[in-house]
Amino acid sequence: MGIRPVVLLVPSLAAAVELPRRLASAGPGLTGLYPFKVLDLARAVAEPSLLGRGLQAWHPGHDALLAARLLEEDPSPLVPPDVPRAPVAAALARTLSALRMGGVEPKHLEAAAASAGPGDAGRLLFLARLYRGFLSEVDGRLADPATLLQAARESLESARWLEGAEVLIADDLELDLREREFVAALARVRPARLVARERPAGLGASSFAAWAAGHGVAEVPLEQTVLAGLAPATSPSSLRRLRTRLFEPPQGEPIRDGAVELVTAPGEAAEVRALVRRLLREAARGVPFEEMGVILPRPEDYAPLVTDLLERLAVPHRLHPSLPLRCGRSARSLLLLFRCRGLARRAVMEFLTFAPVPLERMLDGDVGRQVRPSRWDAISRDAGIVSGLDRWRVGLQSHAQAERAAAADEPAGDRGERRRRGAAEAEALLAVVEALATTLEGLAGESSWPEWSRRLEAVFDTWVGRERDRDAVAEVLADLAGLASVSPRSAWREVEAVLEARFEWERLPLGPLASGGIHVGALDAMAGLPFRVVAIPGLVEGGYPGVLRPDPFLLDAEREALAASAAAPAVPRARTRGQLSLFDHQEGAAPAAGAPQRLATTQDRLLEARRMFHRALGQATERLILSYPRADPRTGRERLPSLFLVAAASALEGRPVGAADLDALVGEDDLDALPLEDALDASERDRIRVRRGGDEAAEAIAGGSLFFRGARQALRARWSNRLTA
Repeated sequence: MGIRPVVLLVPSLAAAVELPRRLASAGPGLTGLYPFKVLDLARAVAEPSLLGRGLQAWHPGHDALLAARLLEEDPSPLVPPDVPRAPVAAALARTLSALRMGGVEPKHLEAAAASAGPGDAGRLLFLARLYRGFLSEVDGRLADPATLLQAARESLESARWLEGAEVLIADDLELDLREREFVAALARVRPARLVARERPAGLGASSFAAWAAGHGVAEVPLEQTVLAGLAPATSPSSLRRLRTRLFEPPQGEPIRDGAVELVTAPGEAAEVRALVRRLLREAARGVPFEEMGVILPRPEDYAPLVTDLLERLAVPHRLHPSLPLRCGRSARSLLLLFRCRGLARRAVMEFLTFAPVPLERMLDGDVGRQVRPSRWDAISRDAGIVSGLDRWRVGLQSHAQAERAAAADEPAGDRGERRRRGAAEAEALLAVVEALATTLEGLAGESSWPEWSRRLEAVFDTWVGRERDRDAVAEVLADLAGLASVSPRSAWREVEAVLEARFEWERLPLGPLASGGIHVGALDAMAGLPFRVVAIPGLVEGGYPGVLRPDPFLLDAEREALAASAAAPAVPRARTRGQLSLFDHQEGAAPAAGAPQRLATTQDRLLEARRMFHRALGQATERLILSYPRADPRTGRERLPSLFLVAAASALEGRPVGAADLDALVGEDDLDALPLEDALDASERDRIRVRRGGDEAAEAIAGGSLFFRGARQALRARWSNRLTA
């Protein structure tokens, strides 16, 4: 009898890569295990049937481009002409995509408009017209996710490679309606099981497990699956309490077994240092780096802090795709280049000092190697440049002439050489600015998408050197040629809007790592991957989950009404609770298996955030560290912990906790009490020594560090009553 293949559905790419690797390292290799995310599995199933339809490939920029075109072709007083179109088009694209993935038809919007008030009716009818136009452009022409999932449902029976396979869902999934329909169809043709997880009652009713139970997907213990080799030892009581009582009314005796630690620090940077210090302690205890995870609810704020510190400490780590591609140096350099239109001095210098411009190739060899963009900032400021190519030419040429004239009057020596070098730097800057002006002239007007793609690839090769995200940006630029199926010609503003949407949607690629390291990533980037030690920073009020705002095109009440128009009767809803509510559960039954699924409302998104936070806590098997910054580093204003952290503390204490309780429960590193071996680097170690040993310790450090000695002498001179030269 042959090996029975197992299709492993996982919530993240990290889980798809790491779970099979861990299984292989834990014992004999497992044959026939195919890990997929839901959409990736649908693509593998649907591609053979889609190849003969002549559909164009779908890219994330398609919806933004279509939304911008629809707004231009159907202007409305609801969108004033002076409002920038790019952010409006981005918001409209999200709404249109949600309607399509939610299985809503234009007639449902028109029915909702018929029962709405005069003000709302016009907006809903306008949205219905745009949605009809969106569907007419997509249906039968583009292989968008909805088309892909529908084709996959229809092709499951003919997918020969799935014959005899069983489906194992590794963890709870957060899916749209179309994705759930595909999973339900998969469960009808192949045996499907879900790995059992502990959940609080308040989250269980809305979880994927509750939906799966009504669609033939039974839960099974981890030990009875192919993932049994990854089953952890018995978890500490505090972690089990969080898995079963988070966001529930707190009850029971306090649990303080040391497995969960609440930490604070003056600011985000100090908070990250405190977390890394604890991870290094765990490493000293024998926990491998690859079994540690830093899960980031706010990756854009914390990913640079975490990765920069780990790089400085030479700690191996892996940042999973969590940040938008626009955060990478190559993508941001390209966006900064676009902002240079008009040649405003501030924009030009921001681009030249940030971007990895290959100046050696652009200028003469010796000049290109000697110039320093940081000097250009001072030169352009001294030349009195504000904006415009003419002003750059006049200012820099005058500056260069004045420097050469002054150098001629100087006696032979360094001063004259510095002035001549300054004149050469001004001339080099002018050459770069003129080349930049020529580049920007080519990024204007109207052209075909293949032509825009070629122009941007040439601009990218000219102005941006080699960086880690370069290949990902180059792929986005090449994909622009495929948008010709949507619009044969487009103006530059549309091209820029599409690029911004792609850079926002795509994620920075995973960097290479030769050995195991600490896993760092967003909540969704590492979902489903267990760790012995988990640290979750940034749990501060207003930071996570933040304020969730309703869709401006389709309000929450209208989204609920659409479910009733799609299939009646809809599930009755209880009263809406506020976003700052922790423990008051909505009453009423969970949606039945056949009930219509409405589009996500603000409260649904808050509930999703709670489920994702609970899933992140459940990824810790031995130790969990939760932290928040207690002060704003810019203003010094005191900050409060997130209600999610308060909910975790309340669950552990068995009672609601207040500010006074948190002061006692949350710890903070004190340099005066910190063991010297816990110092992260030499600077922190020296600070600890000076705080404890005073002048004697400072003299000892100065004897071995010229930098420290000079800094100390400068500090003393600054506060002395003697004038310095």
